[in-house]
Amino acid sequence: VHREIFLVGPLHARPPVLKIPSDLAYCSMGASSTLRAAVAAVSSFLYVAPCCGQVDDAAALFQRLEKEPALTESVIENGSPMVVTKLGKIKGRKEDSNYIFKGIPYAEVPERFAAAEMKQPWEGTLDAMKWGDACMGSMYAGKQTSKAVKESEDCLKLTVWVPPGGHKSLPVMVYFHGGQNQRGSAQDDHMQGDVITRNSEYPVIFVSFDFRLGIFGWIQGYGVTANLGLRDQQMALDFVRQNIAAFGGNPHKVTVWGHSEGASNILAHLVSPQSAGLFQKAILHSPPADFWSRITNKVRTNYIVKGSGCAGLLKGEDMLKCLRALPAYKLLKSEWKGAELSHQVGSEKWTKEVEHLQDFERSIELPDNIPTFMGWEPVPDGHIVPQEPRLLIKAGKWNRMPVVITMTRNESMGMMKIEGPAFEQVMSGLFHDYDKTKARYVSSLEKTNAKPKDETSLLHAMITDKMWTCDIRQLATDMTNTGGQVHVGMFAHAPKYDPKSGKVNKECEHGAVCQGSELYFAFPQGRGKGIPSQPSFIAELEFANRYSAEFVKFASGSPPVWERFNVRTKPITFYDKKGPFVVNNYRKEQCNVLDNSMGEVLPDVHKNKMFTSPRAPLRATTTDQPQMSLKKKKTAVKKH
Repeated sequence: VHREIFLVGPLHARPPVLKIPSDLAYCSMGASSTLRAAVAAVSSFLYVAPCCGQVDDAAALFQRLEKEPALTESVIENGSPMVVTKLGKIKGRKEDSNYIFKGIPYAEVPERFAAAEMKQPWEGTLDAMKWGDACMGSMYAGKQTSKAVKESEDCLKLTVWVPPGGHKSLPVMVYFHGGQNQRGSAQDDHMQGDVITRNSEYPVIFVSFDFRLGIFGWIQGYGVTANLGLRDQQMALDFVRQNIAAFGGNPHKVTVWGHSEGASNILAHLVSPQSAGLFQKAILHSPPADFWSRITNKVRTNYIVKGSGCAGLLKGEDMLKCLRALPAYKLLKSEWKGAELSHQVGSEKWTKEVEHLQDFERSIELPDNIPTFMGWEPVPDGHIVPQEPRLLIKAGKWNRMPVVITMTRNESMGMMKIEGPAFEQVMSGLFHDYDKTKARYVSSLEKTNAKPKDETSLLHAMITDKMWTCDIRQLATDMTNTGGQVHVGMFAHAPKYDPKSGKVNKECEHGAVCQGSELYFAFPQGRGKGIPSQPSFIAELEFANRYSAEFVKFASGSPPVWERFNVRTKPITFYDKKGPFVVNNYRKEQCNVLDNSMGEVLPDVHKNKMFTSPRAPLRATTTDQPQMSLKKKKTAVKKH
């Protein structure tokens, strides 16, 4: 039987009648998400006349639709959930109690080194029951970050997790994976959305996605548009804005959530005019808040070009044509070599490569610094990223919204280990006037009986304070001064067990809380994989579930557990198994020493020559806004 639904506008407006063919809609009796999507798409229409009954009361209709589950049995076809988006039908699957839609393309497959274009509507039904390919680079130094992950340049896909229980207009959390914009994927075991949608008493929709990595997404120069990876991310966020309602989500309640370089990418979106309105809240785990462009993407690009075999050709279009024609693995091979090398600073192999690079500089205009792959960064391009985020935020030119910034107590632990003669050389490159800075810094630590026991401990303490503790304090200060609502947290629990696997955590020894330690607690795993019998592991998992829930509560609109930041006491909320507590002016003396102390590039150990320069003072284009009124919370406060 041919059936149609008619959406008729207000009588006084006399709009045209909109027909929806029956194969795209159901009757309002037992209405599906298809009808809800149709009504939402034509929000000005007030009356619905379906074949199976007359509904004249618009308020009653919308009340019924509001109560109806986002994904009900009425949209289950052959045992699989079905949604209808603006691009077409999508079929997912049910896993445990969640609905999941994997590998949804949010953009057309781009040409290598070209900006992606919006995905065009498809005919028929898209099968979203399997993972899409991860982006090239998710393998690192020949090792995959996840098991059985296939890579290709057709990777601009996202995955949507929908919670059980049937809800409508849910908050949405979009996760940006870390990995220095060089590795990682939405398939990484530690960031699966089912643990967010399944374990929380606050229902949310969770979205993860892949974007181009390494030289494929962050190439700079040779006539290529900058920040391709950042543009991919904007396209994914725009897909969410336009289509998440079909999954039961609210496009006006989107929280972006990122770790490490993923958090740095979010900082770029916070100052990007093109990202305004794509999300309403932000959670930043361990963002290196002020390490932008110290080692430029151009240096990394040129280093890869050097090893690609294209360096002997003419520059510009010929060079780009050569790079596009290469097998992807050849580009990755050069990148892996650089990544591995950056963890061997001061070694004979590293020194030899620096010597070779200096010969190469004459032909390809490499700046005077070493090839380092400690991460690709978004770069100021005058368009997507008008200036460095720290300058724009200080000037008040950012997309203001509630922001949570968290870090760990020992961020740099596990990231690098430098000893012997290379130590002083590397530190001199990282910090301007290092000898003077070191003396003042050590003196500040002695006042608190926290003097480092050796060179490596000093390295980690100074880098953790400079790149995270102090720079995040300054970032929160600038956001607050320009009208932002900011909450700063410190993950202070040293994990004994990894909640994902139940194994003893050996990466961070002696009670340290390394970068990434909190990920296993923000994304607790283990229930579906068997809980070990040790009582201490059960306690870890229970703590992980509590900690993870705090981020979901924030996205859902509940008051955050982290104290609101103010520029007078600069409170940081520590979170460990005993619960949250506030420390005011944490590391104040150390930050007074380290602010504006960092050099611009790493040193050239081979020539024992430091290419560093003092940081120029920030010049904001507008004056700071008056400090906003802050409401006190009842939280235990510890002085430091």
